[in-house]
Amino acid sequence: MVQKTNPFLYFIESMIEGQLGGLLVNILLFFSFVLVLLLPPVSLVERIQSVGYTRIGIGGGSITEQGLEINFLPEGVKSSFRAKLTVVPRTSFLEGTAASSLLRAAESIPPNLIMKSPYYRIQWLDTPPDAVLLIVPIPEDVDSVTALDLYAWNGQDWEWLPNLKVPTEGVIESRLDYLPESLVVMATHPINPSVSTNYVVGRPLPDNIEDTLVEINPQALYLGENGRIQGDLQALPPEIQDSSLLVIPTIRNWYDDGTVRSDLIDNLLIDELSRTRHIRAIVDMVQRNAYQGIDLDYRGITPNLQAEYTDFIEMLREALPSNKYLSVHVELPQQVSAAEWETGAYNWEAIGRVADVVRVPTLPDPKAYAPGGQMEKLLDWAVGQVNRYKIQLVLSTFSIEEVNGAIREIPYQRALEPVGSVTYSGETNVVVPGQEVGFALGGLRASTGIQFDRATGSYWFAYLDDQDVQRT
Repeated sequence: MVQKTNPFLYFIESMIEGQLGGLLVNILLFFSFVLVLLLPPVSLVERIQSVGYTRIGIGGGSITEQGLEINFLPEGVKSSFRAKLTVVPRTSFLEGTAASSLLRAAESIPPNLIMKSPYYRIQWLDTPPDAVLLIVPIPEDVDSVTALDLYAWNGQDWEWLPNLKVPTEGVIESRLDYLPESLVVMATHPINPSVSTNYVVGRPLPDNIEDTLVEINPQALYLGENGRIQGDLQALPPEIQDSSLLVIPTIRNWYDDGTVRSDLIDNLLIDELSRTRHIRAIVDMVQRNAYQGIDLDYRGITPNLQAEYTDFIEMLREALPSNKYLSVHVELPQQVSAAEWETGAYNWEAIGRVADVVRVPTLPDPKAYAPGGQMEKLLDWAVGQVNRYKIQLVLSTFSIEEVNGAIREIPYQRALEPVGSVTYSGETNVVVPGQEVGFALGGLRASTGIQFDRATGSYWFAYLDDQDVQRT
């Protein structure tokens, strides 16, 4: 009996043994070869894409190009990745001949910034690190090192980067918790100053106030228990309501008599419910009264609550509408070394990242304002912590009295009270234009007379009081 052949099996056998079978085998071999190239350990596509990239392991590493050094700190590298640094000449970047993708970046440079370095482009594959140290060479054609800043283009805007200038080594250092996509050294130029003042409702305002001020900060609001806001802002006078001035009220935890309620702000920071209530109260008040923003002046915060205060500021910024200003006062830092200042509960860098304005108190001692003095050192450090265009200096209109090395503020009129009468010390009552005239202070014992200190730009006088104590 003859067994019949299965047609399907016959077709398969014919295909395998014939030319079609050979073709299929070759195709399978080709795809197998391609898979071998694409999959680990060969990973051909990844190898092609990573040409020019440097592999960085979990132990960290660095890449350098034309003086720029990018250090990937070990504590910030969670897994290995690859990084690449490309230097675009400044002229090519500004003229738009480097790459069409960089044209928008060149056109978006603000008028107060001037590009001084090449455009450093930073690229990476896989997960980037969250702790890097940038060491950037200071360009040669700069007039002032202190006027330099670091900026990064993120595809939409130019972002300011915190930095520390080290002129003795010819570099600018920047420690970041992320890896920027680019880096540029910019020379900064002044912009129109923004002047604001505290205002107590009911007090008279000077004429032509809009010619001097941009912003006014009404004073009558205080931090209360459990995150509530105490006080009430009375109706502002018409000359303020009808003006173009920004009205941004201040909330404080201190009073004019010197009392500082540090307990209220500390309790707020450690209690999530109070913190949330306070943020809601601020946002509601700002929106209900159509204020342009809020100004916070919280003092005496326990230093170990720095992280909590930073979180509070970040949450408040997120809760406020984007068109409302947030200004934050910090306290005077303490200098602990030539380039290091202790800021207590105020993380200047973190606050400056989210606040629109950071208000910095000024040193009370006039001697600090001499060239190269402590105030200059403070500002040199401050503009590396906070974008200089966000910093507002808080200046007092009071006079300063120094007794036995202790300094205190006193009203201007009180400072002049001991002067008494002023007598003319010339020999004739007739003087000609340009002639120097001498005056003496009557009523003061052992007075120096009014002196002008050119180094600090201040006027001063000293005398002995009734207890033979020198007052300056």
